[in-house]
Amino acid sequence: MTAGSNRRPYPPWTTKVLRAACAYHVAWGAWVVADPNGLLRWASEPDLTARWTWQVSGLMGFALGIGYAVAARGPMRHWPVVLVGFLEKSLEMLGFVTAAGTGAAPWSLGTVVLIHDVVWWIPFAMILYQAVRHHSDVASGQPAPGRELLMASRLSQRGRTITELSFEKPLMLVFLRHAGCVFCREALDDLRQDRDAIEREGVRIALVHMSSPLRASLDTAKYALDDLHRFSDPECHLYRAFALERGTWRQLFGWFVFRRAIGAILRGHGVGALIGDGFRMPGVFRIERGRIMASYAHRTAADRPDYVALARGTVEPAMSV
Repeated sequence: MTAGSNRRPYPPWTTKVLRAACAYHVAWGAWVVADPNGLLRWASEPDLTARWTWQVSGLMGFALGIGYAVAARGPMRHWPVVLVGFLEKSLEMLGFVTAAGTGAAPWSLGTVVLIHDVVWWIPFAMILYQAVRHHSDVASGQPAPGRELLMASRLSQRGRTITELSFEKPLMLVFLRHAGCVFCREALDDLRQDRDAIEREGVRIALVHMSSPLRASLDTAKYALDDLHRFSDPECHLYRAFALERGTWRQLFGWFVFRRAIGAILRGHGVGALIGDGFRMPGVFRIERGRIMASYAHRTAADRPDYVALARGTVEPAMSV
């Protein structure tokens, strides 16, 4: 289940994790407060000060457990509770490694840290990732718009519609990633280099972006593409109408994407602030007389379509470098 659906706007497993976290932390906190010596014997640490430290930690754990119970009722709405828990786990792990490394705490305490912190750190991080997805979805809860209506009504910065442009000559409609993405900048540079070859095929290029018209003008001017028709779509209506969904973790952050991003950065494309839906996938469509004649569906955010082949009406595999 994805964020922005008309059903429950978060994966059911997030509620189960938080309910389990509630049960564990309430039980752990009650046990530590009632019998701190139990954990101290386990850690071979009989010091009285440590006993009081454990009891305070138990009270904090108990309080967090109550917070997790509240967060389980709406994980995406109560994400700050999860963030507090995530930070608590992170700081406790860092504190343990530091203390054990300096001899201030026994390494045998690592078993407690593993059960009490490490086990919960990963699922909490995953819930926070889901929260970011959910709250960055500008189209959440909105009905999917009709493609034909949008093509015939959405105006470019020069006052033309997609349908009008496609009736004049074949149109290559390029949907970009958000403006701060290195792959958005790489795509603009590829279009700059391929523009002459694309236009020799009798095809006009137009862009769809999530930025404001002014920001898009500044961005495209850097690549000598400012004269292209551009369609501003910050609510991602056009993206959704052309079935460009939000990417999965692998499509956005997988090893191939990471490796390609490093290469693009080294080639001077750089990265910037997030402007738009950072999870929305790009795409390319060749449109004639209002009909989609060819398209390229990105498998990952890092794909580099062969724009010239698409202009000729053929779809080639994406370039990997």
